Amino acid sequence: MKEIEEQLDKKLGFNEDDFSESENTEVSENTEVSHGTSGSDNTHVSDATEVPDIINPDYTTASVSLSIDADFYDLLQRDPTGKTPDEIWRKLLKLEGLGLEVLDINSNFVDVMNYGSDHSIDANANGAIGTYKFHSKEIREIVAPYQKLANVAQFFSHVKSIYGGEKTVDMFRAWINGDIYLHDSCYLFVPYCYAMSVEPVVTQGITFNRQLRSLPPKHARSFIGQVAETVTSMSQELAGAIAIADLFVYYAYYLHLEGIETVMDDKEKVEEIENDYQSLVHILNCAHRFSCQSAFTNISIFDRPSLEHLFGTVFYPDGTQPNLALVMELQKIFCNWFARGQSTESFLPYPFPVVTLNLKVNDDKEVMDQETFEYFCEINMNGLFNFFVSDSNKLASCCRVINNLNVHMSVFGEGGVNIGSLRIVTLNLARMGYYASKEQNKEKALDVFFEHLDCQLDKAYHMLLAHRAFIIKQMERGACPFFKDDLGYMFLERFFLTFGINGLYEGLLEMGYDMLKEDGLELSRRILKHITDYANEKCDVKNKILFNVEQVPGESLAIKHAKKDKLVNDMQYDIYANQFVPLWSDISLEERIKIDGDLAKYMSGGCITHINLADRMQSSSQMQAVVKYAIKNHCEHFAINYSYNSCTQKHITISGNATTCPICSEPIVDHITRIVGYFTSVSAWSPGRREEFKRRRFL
Repeated sequence: MKEIEEQLDKKLGFNEDDFSESENTEVSENTEVSHGTSGSDNTHVSDATEVPDIINPDYTTASVSLSIDADFYDLLQRDPTGKTPDEIWRKLLKLEGLGLEVLDINSNFVDVMNYGSDHSIDANANGAIGTYKFHSKEIREIVAPYQKLANVAQFFSHVKSIYGGEKTVDMFRAWINGDIYLHDSCYLFVPYCYAMSVEPVVTQGITFNRQLRSLPPKHARSFIGQVAETVTSMSQELAGAIAIADLFVYYAYYLHLEGIETVMDDKEKVEEIENDYQSLVHILNCAHRFSCQSAFTNISIFDRPSLEHLFGTVFYPDGTQPNLALVMELQKIFCNWFARGQSTESFLPYPFPVVTLNLKVNDDKEVMDQETFEYFCEINMNGLFNFFVSDSNKLASCCRVINNLNVHMSVFGEGGVNIGSLRIVTLNLARMGYYASKEQNKEKALDVFFEHLDCQLDKAYHMLLAHRAFIIKQMERGACPFFKDDLGYMFLERFFLTFGINGLYEGLLEMGYDMLKEDGLELSRRILKHITDYANEKCDVKNKILFNVEQVPGESLAIKHAKKDKLVNDMQYDIYANQFVPLWSDISLEERIKIDGDLAKYMSGGCITHINLADRMQSSSQMQAVVKYAIKNHCEHFAINYSYNSCTQKHITISGNATTCPICSEPIVDHITRIVGYFTSVSAWSPGRREEFKRRRFL
């Protein structure tokens, strides 16, 4: 291995002569490139340039030693194909938080002090610094480039060991350049998201905490405590979300042990249960993850047919089966409490968990449990829940990932939980449309589009496979502990490898199509079917390697890809849509639902429709009408979305993206709404997302 020892100056600029043309070339008077042991693939660079101390006006000298694969080091200098000018390449690297220039601690410190999270290399409203400047969040932002470099450099070396240098460089160039996107690259040593079962908590207690193990809980309150501990611990071993599907099924077990068959008429018991729920939710919203974020949690609520289908064969440790009527009561207690929001005066939503109401319908798209359907619509009057509607055994989990149990569960065995996504690599469909638009003939243009699509699908496929092998490598050395057989939480064969899509709407525009018209809609179907067919063909059932396709939320990706396309191709977009129809489009609610319902069937990994309303619905019957319309039009996963707005006089109103309070006419100072799936203050969003909010249309 060869080492890099790079001295960064105040401006952190790159010049053509700053780096060697090859490993054997002397770079400059004060920089040398030397070789490590024979056969090594790493480079050592040392530079004696002085670095100004930004806090103290005196100049100081500092050096950083890094060990990096030589091919990866070359990627941090220039486009290996030579097609991208060095200045543009450096900007592309900076958008990803890569490159040597982002490693200056003093510069990063000043950035964080002056701009908070606005210049973050890993923008996320859940982890924004905000008003209260916690040291843990600030220091995390300062050192984030080192975290990303460690993850990406190690993953690069691993991929290279599988595919060789040329193919690996090509894949990583595609990511940096903006053809594809490797998600959560600060956290490549862990899986992406997972829908867990709490059954191991019930049967084993806490066995993964070596400092303090706990026996299986004997009471409901200790069960809730152990669930909270498990979720907080597991969330640190995931890059993304964690879903809890069977919480209420197993909470009911502890009431069963007390001999309780019903609770709705016991006011004191209901309050006790509410307190348990409140305790759990408040713990889940604490910023306890190593990324200084709260866990991205999802809790599922089911109608009776869904409960019977998913948990009808579950047996408790004492050999009995769940009392599903009691489970329904426990779900209702949670929903009644959660629907009140953070306070009865404002109804402000909790950021987490994202709570999804699951409805089962028959082949005629008719709700099978009318009573629960009406209840779900009633409790969602404040827009705090998501809806998931399925005519098959699907389960909404994580953010948008949907586990199609009918299609894939035969590989895994029985059960409706313990499924996740190992990693997502997303395709930039907008760029493919741009390249295709250079052809004047429409048929030839489509040929160009699909050629580019297949090329990038292949790169994404190989990157996903390599990441699966990378996770196996971590498991073999004892990392990723929740995969251990004796714990019984995670199972590699239950993880999908996910192709993400983004920029479909813009890609169509580039080629002269409009998704709101039939020819654009038909081409959308063709493109999405092509991607889904590719994913299905790549599934290796024998080796239990499965792929799916997701319309990704793209909280930061949608901005990054637009910026990259502006740099590389001079495309004039500030952000790409993360819905089939952009949230800023002038389109009716009915048309949005129809289009999303039409295209959602191609998303085996999930998508969600946000129905943005400026005013609160006035009756449950209105809510029922909208939900029924969505069901009839095959819209599976959707949210009635309001914006809760706060003015200088502390009034909380539902008024879309208005700028003045409808009560007192004073300025609105903040909005609380869904950024991509969870509620958060718009003030915590990245600058690009804050601008996008202003454009959103609330009907």
